[in-house]
Amino acid sequence: MKTAAILMMLFCSGPGAVLGQTLTIPGGIQTYFNLTTTTVSMSNRCELRITGTNNPIAGSPIHLNSPDAWFILPGILHGNKKHCFPSPIN
Repeated sequence: MKTAAILMMLFCSGPGAVLGQTLTIPGGIQTYFNLTTTTVSMSNRCELRITGTNNPIAGSPIHLNSPDAWFILPGILHGNKKHCFPSPIN
């Protein structure tokens, strides 16, 4: 019974919540609804668009390793971005 409860917890929480993930963007444009517990590393000329509106990058540090790397949150109003995302963006 304990095993079933643990498996159900892992299944319901999703893979990112348990293990964390890494996303490397070496160039180009990528769009996601949200990224939770995912470390993002961006380099060269690239763009990451996150379209979700309710804390779409929870627990996800975003590393902009190039002056040509862009991180865009079209679903979040400008005034709310700093309030919602105080420090995960480097």
